[in-house]
Amino acid sequence: MLAKYPQLFIYKGFNQIRWWISVDVQLDYRSETQAHILFSVADTGMGIPVEKQETIFGAFDQADGSTSRRFGGTGLGLAVSSQLVTLMGGKIWVESLPAQGSIFRFTAKFALRPDEEKATTCTADIDLSGINALVVDDNATSRQFIQELLESWKMSATGAAGMEEAQRYLVPAESPDTPFKLILIDSDMPETDGFMLARWIHQQKALNTNVIMMQTLSSVRSQVDLKELGVKASMTKPVRPSDLLEAILSAIDMAESPTEIDLKTPARRFKPDDRPLKILVAEDTPFNQKFILRLLDRWGHQATVVENGRMALETLANENFDLILMDVQMPEMDGFDATIQIRKSEKQTGRHTPIIAMTAHAMKGDRERCIEVGMDEYISKPINSDTLLKIIQALVPHKTPDTSTVEIPIDDTPRFDSEALLDAFDHDRDFLNEAVDIFASDYPPMVEALKEALTSKDAGSLRRTAHALKGMVGNFQGRDATKAASELEEMGRQGLFDGADRVCARLITELVKLEKTLLDLAEKGAT
Repeated sequence: MLAKYPQLFIYKGFNQIRWWISVDVQLDYRSETQAHILFSVADTGMGIPVEKQETIFGAFDQADGSTSRRFGGTGLGLAVSSQLVTLMGGKIWVESLPAQGSIFRFTAKFALRPDEEKATTCTADIDLSGINALVVDDNATSRQFIQELLESWKMSATGAAGMEEAQRYLVPAESPDTPFKLILIDSDMPETDGFMLARWIHQQKALNTNVIMMQTLSSVRSQVDLKELGVKASMTKPVRPSDLLEAILSAIDMAESPTEIDLKTPARRFKPDDRPLKILVAEDTPFNQKFILRLLDRWGHQATVVENGRMALETLANENFDLILMDVQMPEMDGFDATIQIRKSEKQTGRHTPIIAMTAHAMKGDRERCIEVGMDEYISKPINSDTLLKIIQALVPHKTPDTSTVEIPIDDTPRFDSEALLDAFDHDRDFLNEAVDIFASDYPPMVEALKEALTSKDAGSLRRTAHALKGMVGNFQGRDATKAASELEEMGRQGLFDGADRVCARLITELVKLEKTLLDLAEKGAT
């Protein structure tokens, strides 16, 4: 798959000078069997004199050969790169001027794959079409990257290089029908930073818009109260498509989207004579642990649960498994780092254990990231039982899959999609009732943990507990509770406590309502 958008890395110095590096990949030309790709790596570094440009691709030759040089390595990097490019049927060259940065370009030939190219797009259930957005960033490359990404999601994107230009777009729009539903602002801009612009927008009461702040590490450390500035969501640079999508959904108050995998095919149950699998589950949320264990148990599998990637590695050092379910976000060691370590060790053993990533993101681009680190497939949270079953059977085929399904009477509870809930629990009312009992016993202590975190202003505990609650209630289609938990999680991530008690109170109300709805549904199913 071609990378349509550049990966952008931005740094900021103490004197407000900005350095950046961008990587761009484009199709040069293609034949019936091959694609010729042009790669460009640009930077704003010290640059290379013209007379030195012919020699830098030779071993041990550098533009600055002095013993006191501040930058540089052994001099082998470009020489090796040149040889690799030649082996791939391409050529390499540089365009540079001193003090103006450099652009290294190279071409390479790749055989075409027969399967259709996938783009970095939203899932079918997310509709962002028609939303107008304003992107405020003084870096033209970064601004273009964000605009093109938004436009690929059928949004309309306008760019502004700073506060003054943004105000020219916004001032004429001071009406209830302001054309910009979203404004994405870079936090670190020269002269007037993004926080000042956000404060100005917040003061314009007629502007009905949603602000997303794109922060660098330095601005994150400044601990600015984004909520006071009216900022609805934030993310850190470099911007990843999935992080941007999550911020947009949070800012415009859209419900989390379901998994992108097609669910039209009926679920397949295992017959008793199918081979049971030994499965390692790396998941840190207690309810998700119980939910997954219950699913695997009713499918006849043996499961071992660990709480993070480090524990997964320790377990794998002593046991072999047929399959691994790996949560992406875990403390101590996340799923990505754990997978990288697993694949490294497997190079010594020659054994490959399929790994299924479990992620809260709904982006196809995240699937590519999972595959890149060595995972075999991924599933979005909240986990759908039919989807998980199909992925397991695809990765570890069984002897005699049964395509029969169970007909379950659908309860029509007001304000609640009972059919979707039954689908999520594999149309097993006993399983659902058991999960409801677990929910009813597990969420009150978690609520107490939230209250304690608010009292002690423990942002880490607030984020972790809210994240766990969000994942739990998501399994029960509890959208209002999920939304409140998500808000608390974001406040914990930013270390913001002003107003958190009100959000917590709303979450408690929604949890109590959800518990009553679930208990009523369980009672009706039993009659």
